[in-house]
Amino acid sequence: MGMKRLLLLFLLLATTGFSQDNEIPMMDDKVAYSKVVDVPGEDTTELKARAIYYFSIAENVEESESGNALVYSKASDDFNAGKKTAISGQKLQIAMNYTLKIELKDGRYRVVVTNIEFRPHPTPDRPTPLATSAEDMRKGYLENKGRRNSRASKQYAFFANAERIFNERVKEIEEVMKRTVPQEKEEW
Repeated sequence: MGMKRLLLLFLLLATTGFSQDNEIPMMDDKVAYSKVVDVPGEDTTELKARAIYYFSIAENVEESESGNALVYSKASDDFNAGKKTAISGQKLQIAMNYTLKIELKDGRYRVVVTNIEFRPHPTPDRPTPLATSAEDMRKGYLENKGRRNSRASKQYAFFANAERIFNERVKEIEEVMKRTVPQEKEEW
């Protein structure tokens, strides 16, 4: 009787891991990560100055553009896919390209990462790798999820890395958004 319970417990634990709903966040039919941060007493003008300053000092971020209550830019970060390539035997490096936005309102701002694209770095066995949109990756994940010996866990790992990168960006942005933007000294 004890062996049957142990087997039943093992099967329950094994299926629970796959049946958990690994929600991939969506916004306007796109994979998107977002976080709203409250900054009581700060107006949009000051928050915009801080957001522009963040984009001027951030790494792996192209020149930013801004509207009345929005500052955004293209950004890129790398992560290790954990999979070794066939010829080189090196772990596959993935570039995650995305749009990084800071939307502004009096007393708060929202950080949004969207338009995500995963592109492997070139290797000897993949000299010109193709990019995959996060939406296509999500579609493949949902099709494979729950299937035996599927690629779902590998596909979901891309989203786990995307979420980690997003959280790191948010921490950087929160630090800058707390401070007053340094003023350039006028030279005579």
